[in-house]
Amino acid sequence: MNKDWVNNIYNSIKDFSNIEKQRELWLGLNENYASSFDEDINLLYYSFCFDEFIIELNKESGNKKVADELVEFKNMLDSYEKPNTEKEILEDSAWLNIVNKAGHIVKIWDVSNL
Repeated sequence: MNKDWVNNIYNSIKDFSNIEKQRELWLGLNENYASSFDEDINLLYYSFCFDEFIIELNKESGNKKVADELVEFKNMLDSYEKPNTEKEILEDSAWLNIVNKAGHIVKIWDVSNL
């Protein structure tokens, strides 16, 4: 699998695991960078082809556990009922569960041997 593709997905999941970074970027607290919930979702799903990535990762026997976790993460994102504002998202317990799932994936996914 393409190393850049893996790194893009991994770094995106890592960003989803960092609630403080989300707070800084989504609420405009960083003078140099800004983002939003929708931008981060679109980056993962469309720019990085998340669905296709999961399919390819599932084909690699050594990455089955990570692929299963990514499927669960994607299902959580797909079923997430987004509140009206980024501030409400950041305070939403359902969102915090997604952040925690992303953190778990980052912990178990060894990308050091790419």
